[in-house]
Amino acid sequence: MTMNSKVNGVDRDKLKEGDIIFISIANFLYRAIEKGTDSQTSHVGILLKEKGKWMVAESKVPMSGLSSLDDFISRSNHSWFAIRRFRDGLTPEQIKELKIACEARYGVLYDFSFNFNSTKLFCSKFVYEVFYEVCNIEVGTLESFNTLINKNPKALTGFWKLWFLGFIPYKKVTVTPQSQITDKNLKEVIAHI
Repeated sequence: MTMNSKVNGVDRDKLKEGDIIFISIANFLYRAIEKGTDSQTSHVGILLKEKGKWMVAESKVPMSGLSSLDDFISRSNHSWFAIRRFRDGLTPEQIKELKIACEARYGVLYDFSFNFNSTKLFCSKFVYEVFYEVCNIEVGTLESFNTLINKNPKALTGFWKLWFLGFIPYKKVTVTPQSQITDKNLKEVIAHI
C-alpha cells in the first residue's frame, strides 16, 4: 500500500475502474427502500478515474453526473460502503466504453417513481443500463413492484401507498441496489463497516 492510499476507509490501491460502490443514504426515502428490500444499501454508483482522481458516476437528485469518491462516501450513513467487482474483470476497451456510456447519461433528471421504463434515471437503473450496454451483462434483477412487495409486504406496502399517493404501480418494473449488491456475477472487493 502506498503512503496515503487509504482515505476515508477506502484503500484506493485496491480499486479498479468499473468497480461498483454501494452506500446507505440516511434520509426517509432511502431508509424505507433499505427496509423494504431487506438491505443495508440504498444507493449505488460506478467508480471511474478522472485526471488521476477517483470519482463515482451516479444518478442522484436532481440529475446524474460525476461526484468525487469522498463526496459519495460522505453521504452515506456512518460512512458505510461496500465495493463489488465483476468476477471476470473488465478489459481496457470495456472501461473506455463504460466511461462513454456514463457520460451519455450525465444530466438526466432523477426518477422518483423508480420506473425502469421511464426516460429519467435512478441510481440502480443507471448502473444496470451502463453495464448492459457496454458488457451485455445484467447487474441486478428487473422486478415488478408487485414482486418486490410480495417479498416483504409488511415493510413495503404502506410505504409505497404513501409514496405513490394511494396507487401502487404494481406492474411497473424497477431494479434495486439490493439486487445488485447480491448479484452472483460480482465479488466483494471492500466491505467497510
